[in-house]
Amino acid sequence: MLYRELKSYKFELAQTYQIQTEIFPEKQIIESYVGLGVDGLLTIFNGFKIDGVTHSITTSNVMRAAFVHDALYYLHRKGSLNISYRPTVDLLFYNILLQDGTAKFRAWYMYQAVKNFGEKYALPTTEKDENEKIFRV
Repeated sequence: MLYRELKSYKFELAQTYQIQTEIFPEKQIIESYVGLGVDGLLTIFNGFKIDGVTHSITTSNVMRAAFVHDALYYLHRKGSLNISYRPTVDLLFYNILLQDGTAKFRAWYMYQAVKNFGEKYALPTTEKDENEKIFRV
């Protein structure tokens, strides 16, 4: 996974990234920066931005998990991915943290945080995301 650190929004994906998930929507989902196929293949497109790991120190071994988790929560907020998938999304976050070498206690602690306090970040919203504004000049 390639990403760049930014001054304003913190991190931006510098190359499209794909990962196989256990999340199988009834129909293909495609939003501005994220796609999820019926086969569970998650695609996060170049340019997707995140603020890192909320309420935690952002280190390189948590970045892949943060991008994947934020992309799937983005689909929740857009109303494209049913909120019933949230426990699976949170567990995927935990598993990626472990795969990428995050200490077990830290991974468990971060998983508990998203599991117990993440719902408000996954609820559908009608607010436009900063990076989705389109202008004509």
